[in-house]
Amino acid sequence: LAAAALTTGDNFLALNLASIWCHQQSLASGWGTSEEAFTDNMMGEIVASGGREATRLLDIMFTASQNIGDKDRAMGLGRFMIHDPRSRISNLLLEGKMELAASLCDSGLSSRAVLSSGLVSSLHSMGLHHTLASYIQSAEVSNDQFREYQQECSWRLEAWDQLFPEEATKTFSGCILGGLESGLRSQTEGLSSWYKAGLSIVRSDIERLGIESSSGVYPVLSKLRQLSELVRLGDKDNINSETMEALQERDNLPCSDFKYYEPILTQRLMLLSRNGKQFLDDMTLKTSKRAREAGHIWVCNRIQKFYTSVEPSVRLEEANVIFCQGQKEAGILLAKKLLTELDENNKSQKNCKILAQSNLSLGNWLYEQKSEANLKILEKYLLKSVSILKENLKDSTDEDLIDAYLAVASLTDKLYIQTRDFLNSSQFKERNEAMERNKKEASILTKAVNKEKDLNLPRVIKERFCRLDSTEAEDYKKQ
Repeated sequence: LAAAALTTGDNFLALNLASIWCHQQSLASGWGTSEEAFTDNMMGEIVASGGREATRLLDIMFTASQNIGDKDRAMGLGRFMIHDPRSRISNLLLEGKMELAASLCDSGLSSRAVLSSGLVSSLHSMGLHHTLASYIQSAEVSNDQFREYQQECSWRLEAWDQLFPEEATKTFSGCILGGLESGLRSQTEGLSSWYKAGLSIVRSDIERLGIESSSGVYPVLSKLRQLSELVRLGDKDNINSETMEALQERDNLPCSDFKYYEPILTQRLMLLSRNGKQFLDDMTLKTSKRAREAGHIWVCNRIQKFYTSVEPSVRLEEANVIFCQGQKEAGILLAKKLLTELDENNKSQKNCKILAQSNLSLGNWLYEQKSEANLKILEKYLLKSVSILKENLKDSTDEDLIDAYLAVASLTDKLYIQTRDFLNSSQFKERNEAMERNKKEASILTKAVNKEKDLNLPRVIKERFCRLDSTEAEDYKKQ
């Protein structure tokens, strides 16, 4: 019954029937009435002892959870999916472990042709569209999903020679490919026809799949917005400051996942590169920042080709991207190089913001890497960032100023806790005791110097160490 409900698209009914079956099995085995029910996991017990039926039911629940957008439930169920490589690949993709999923697919392709679907999904999630396009062309398997991916790769790679209208009208990505080709050639009539074809496909998907939860709305809204922007930005007469402000306001609306925004933003940059270059750098910078914060570093790398000039803001974003993708030292060096080249005497708002952001990012990175002393990081970078923003920005509620204050507060709090713990530690007490002993020994040597001149050097050494210890102890207490 659960499998039938899933086949008909009734995902909630499938989950309910599957849950009932699980509880029946736990009661039949006596597990549900034992003390283990309070400490162990029911799904783990059922999968371990339930055989093929339990495995099948787990697949049903996992698929239904994905369909309704319940990511937490799907990830929880995915941890028990150890029976089949395809199941493990699906769970790895859900957890964002794309490289591991692709590796598992690649190792099993020679013996399991069905794993090609998982490899395609992995390559798509990692943004390897060149590799994906080549693989799909060479693969023997051909279905609707593969054709959709192939058309998407074509428009992302700007492969206009891969446009075949008869095939393109059958997929949403094919309509985007045709629409972009028409828009970049300023063919408004062709653009309108591709828009209608894409709208028809989205309408058919809504009628066929249905929407049972709010998560199902986001993919549909993403496609509809992509089509609307395609028509709007495909006509160069519509590209102006008012249009760009309206689009950015829509960008600020909440969305569950950046993956629904990414195709819209990439398409926007492609159209602006032909019809609105005056807005291209600013939009590319904002897209890169948004992708970086969402963890989609491949997007940042892919859109670098859209920059028309290498301004300080672009260089700072490049340093941020390089640091976030694991090249920590390279990111720090780029930020330091940028700081040395920025003019501190330039009091323009744009320059002050870049200068403050560079100091803030560099301070946070150096603290994370433990590359410099904490007090030096605080004074040289973080506090400097705050002072630059306070002195040169009229709007004291600026987001950059809030971030700078937050970074200062966070570091000073950590320094306070670190110093407090050290002052209360047994190590500091032992050092105080050693310092007192050194003072007493120095006092004894001072009295003995009048009788034994050879003791003058040990006395000087003892007194010097006493002063150093006392100074260090006072510094800790001041902190």
